[in-house]
Amino acid sequence: MARRVEGTVLRRRCASCGAEHFDFQFIGDTDMATEGLLAGTSPGHAVVGVREAGDAEWGAYCRGDPTVAEAAFQRAFGGPGWRLPRVLRWEGSVGVYACLECDAGECRVFEEVTPAEFIERGGQIPYEDGIELA
Repeated sequence: MARRVEGTVLRRRCASCGAEHFDFQFIGDTDMATEGLLAGTSPGHAVVGVREAGDAEWGAYCRGDPTVAEAAFQRAFGGPGWRLPRVLRWEGSVGVYACLECDAGECRVFEEVTPAEFIERGGQIPYEDGIELA
């Protein structure tokens, strides 16, 4: 049985270099509904990958080391280099993220769309077997 995943696609812009990145924001009524799910992107591309992390990968990610998960995205989806968004800090309930391209800038969300809208605009959302997008 596939794990049903709900969410929206976020678009962030770096205040320093102007780069734009995409992310998948998981939506669930409890933390258990989204636990173990990771979203990654390939900088410079309108793509957001969704997968369920293994225990070691999830543990490393929760400890602040995304490299294990990024390698797993590369194995799962191939293509250009995959990166996972990194939260720098929270301003209230809004996350400020590190730029995935210049590494010095800060990114903030400026657009949120449904997965269907993202795909209609030419975006791609690859996901692993066992995941079903709602």
